[in-house]
Amino acid sequence: GIYWNETDFLLRTIEVRDGALHYVREEGNATELGALEASEFVMLGVGVQVDVKFPKSGESEAPTMTVEVEGQDLLTFRRLEAVPDESLAEYDGTYWSDDLGRELRLRVEEGQVLVSWADEDRQVTAVQLEVDKLLARAFVPVPWYPQDVRILLERNESGEITGLDMSCDMVRQLWFARKVSD
Repeated sequence: GIYWNETDFLLRTIEVRDGALHYVREEGNATELGALEASEFVMLGVGVQVDVKFPKSGESEAPTMTVEVEGQDLLTFRRLEAVPDESLAEYDGTYWSDDLGRELRLRVEEGQVLVSWADEDRQVTAVQLEVDKLLARAFVPVPWYPQDVRILLERNESGEITGLDMSCDMVRQLWFARKVSD
């Protein structure tokens, strides 16, 4: 599953690769997990004690994952739930930033939201964190520090999407208005 930590802006995936469970930070950066108990694991080969646990959640709570690195504060992640394809369709469109003088595109294809600049071919798949809130991994391709971008869609009183705010380490709440022609 996919897990999100809002406080520290961290997205992690837990997946099975070659018959073993892995903790995935980003593509190409995964660590195998060794089982301690049914819902408790330890990272293998990292040089420090890192415990990964999946505490039992109440019926009304989203499942969580905790990560405890020796000598550091406990990190708590909540599992992201799958979003029905039809609810993503309304994100599809072109958005304009007066500040940048540039268009941003959100396209929905095969149940995924693809984010791109209108004048570039490069697309990044966004993860839906919650309703109207997306995360585009490594969208700002700075070679030494690719940045994830948070996208918060804004709606008017009628529930129509009017635009979005984009934020990353370098920028906070950069406004993009939805183009009416969409």
